[in-house]
Amino acid sequence: MSVRSQVESEYAKQTEALTSSEGFQALESGRANKKAHDDFIANVCKTHLRSPQILAFLFSVAPPESVDEVKHNMLEELGLDEEGLPHPQLLVKLAKHAGFNDQGIKQLEILAQEELKRMTSEQILYGTMKEIGLSALLETASFEWMLSHLSNRMAKFLEKHRGISKEGLEWFSHHSEVDIRHAEEQLDSIVEYVKYYQFDQSHFESILELTFRENVFIKRYFGEIALARQTGMIN
Repeated sequence: MSVRSQVESEYAKQTEALTSSEGFQALESGRANKKAHDDFIANVCKTHLRSPQILAFLFSVAPPESVDEVKHNMLEELGLDEEGLPHPQLLVKLAKHAGFNDQGIKQLEILAQEELKRMTSEQILYGTMKEIGLSALLETASFEWMLSHLSNRMAKFLEKHRGISKEGLEWFSHHSEVDIRHAEEQLDSIVEYVKYYQFDQSHFESILELTFRENVFIKRYFGEIALARQTGMIN
């Protein structure tokens, strides 16, 4: 199986686990209460508010063949492309439409920065920077792939069951429109990265397995407890 096929297969498996999880199904069916919706929104914001900084790291290690695509993606996140829509601002707008006050939004920004700090302070599982870069690229691209498939569904249940307007859901609608292209570009970038840094098949597969040893979507969007329930670690 090719690198591209293996990655897409893993993304599809992770996405399927997300949609079949208790948290996602409760939100989509309308069984979830307001707090569950707000926790979901807070986790989405915490996960993505610092995305431009992650992309800046990926830009620093990008192979020559994919550096322009990574740069464009980073500038788009910052709102420095032709559309001029800073993605962090769209997330802040989502939080405001959900009723988060200024203090609550500030707390989300602090949590997002703390999460980035935690990620950079963890013990390194790999021996070289090229391996860290591949793991970061795999996880970052996984969210774009998943959002290209699910952002419309997420927007619909937040509009229907939480009462958030289409204007407030612009972050989701924007990702449903652009992430199909981004997902394809990111898959190309992964293939190019593996080729450029000369990963052999077993080395690549070990990093893929380590990166997705737990479901990253459930962990980021629903938290550690939801992930533990999904994997049977707790009842």
